[in-house]
Amino acid sequence: MLLVPKVNRFAFTYDNWGANFGTSAGTSVVPGASNVYGSWTEVISDANVTTDIWAIEISITGGNTANSDKSQLVDIGYDPAGGTTYVSIFGDTATVGQAATKAWVCGNVGTLGTTGPDMVANLPLRIPSGSAIAVRLQGSNATAGTVRVLVKLYGKPSAPDITPRGGIARIIGAVTTSGGVSFTPGNATDGAWTSLGATGSNLWWWQLGVQCSNGTQTALYYYFDLAYGDGSNYHLIHRQARFTNTSETSRLGTSSHYSEAFCHVPSGATLYVRGRCSAAPTSGWNANVIGIG
Repeated sequence: MLLVPKVNRFAFTYDNWGANFGTSAGTSVVPGASNVYGSWTEVISDANVTTDIWAIEISITGGNTANSDKSQLVDIGYDPAGGTTYVSIFGDTATVGQAATKAWVCGNVGTLGTTGPDMVANLPLRIPSGSAIAVRLQGSNATAGTVRVLVKLYGKPSAPDITPRGGIARIIGAVTTSGGVSFTPGNATDGAWTSLGATGSNLWWWQLGVQCSNGTQTALYYYFDLAYGDGSNYHLIHRQARFTNTSETSRLGTSSHYSEAFCHVPSGATLYVRGRCSAAPTSGWNANVIGIG
């Protein structure tokens, strides 16, 4: 008898992509300028969250401007009552005008339809039925501009017993202004491991965010590695391929940010990032990471 392994399929999906996909897909969001948050902007209404959510995918596009540093951070929130009192999934209670303390780096992304989106987070995280979902962004530039945020939700798994779903999301990597932890990629060799900080709980799903905080970038190719360890021994979680161009855009080279996302990391372990460039790297690289537990 043929043994068919149990697999999962989500019976519920919902997205804000629009009836016809194009450059206006998703929701237009205005980041805050000069390193403060903009307002929360609803991206999925409570009327469309008709079941408990098991996973959320969020994509950021349209964040770059040629000849300008457009470092940015994104925060994701929800109101379980369907209103506008949003709770950050990262546990941050900062309000508009306060310095960002917990958010994911997402700058330097190109315009949808030409280069983007190239900052994508896939998060297996519970969001209760009836919630309204929103995002807020902050940017380093005095001219905020706009970005577009694309969101897709997944629910009603056919095999919930084998489908992992987290209850907490944590940012590992301190935020300064609109950037994460600074590090320097190596020139045709791996750069030094740089600590992002320690986990405060057991976490098992990872989404690395990197950006280049520099108003002048060149066309180069990079690897970025995420690992955990003790400062002497490093356990590789994920390798991300990216490339930059002279329009100050950073782009993904592969989709391994999802396929290598699962890795159990114990509480108290330190996360590390390093980079490798095809030639002399542009300065200004910084990173942090989302961990789900």
